Amino acid sequence: MGRIILAFKWFFRILFGPGYSQIQQLEAGRTPQFAEPESKSLQISHQATSDAAVKPRTPDPALTVAPPEKPPEKKEGTDSSALKLLAILQQEGRFIDFLQEDISSYTDEQVGGAVRTIHSGCRKAIVEYATVEAVLQGEEGGPYQVPSGFDPHRIRVVGNVVGNPPFSGILRHHGWRVVKLKLPSTPPGQDLAVIAPAEVEV
Repeated sequence: MGRIILAFKWFFRILFGPGYSQIQQLEAGRTPQFAEPESKSLQISHQATSDAAVKPRTPDPALTVAPPEKPPEKKEGTDSSALKLLAILQQEGRFIDFLQEDISSYTDEQVGGAVRTIHSGCRKAIVEYATVEAVLQGEEGGPYQVPSGFDPHRIRVVGNVVGNPPFSGILRHHGWRVVKLKLPSTPPGQDLAVIAPAEVEV
């Protein structure tokens, strides 16, 4: 039964389809001219797709990732100023030498004699390059009232702190703040981390 149905299908396909003319050519002894297979269009379509894949596409500006910006050049700031000030204190008062020295075996008289020289040099450096003033204008040891909304960076309340300000207390230290800092310029190429060069005697 299946063969009969298949025969009818091929009968009508040959009768009405494009293959009929090719069968006539075979009966006439000629080589039939077959139509190009449909797969060619598929091949062309595939080739076009391949060409499209190989051809570089213009990036969408909305999707383009911008290259990272070049970090700004580091300028001399607070860190460099601190290093410069340490170098000045070392140069004028041997401040770093004193702090690095183990003075536990020295007598009070020996320490006192060294401190007098260090104090003189460091004070000279501060007076020359920095201007400082008291945070609170008041006499140390005298009464002082801390107002509400005070700045904790300017005033530190110590002792038995209970409740909220205002607080009434005693001014133990008036604090210090830098009003002006004028340090010498750094020569090009100088390593600021070297606050005291090594000394070699020849």
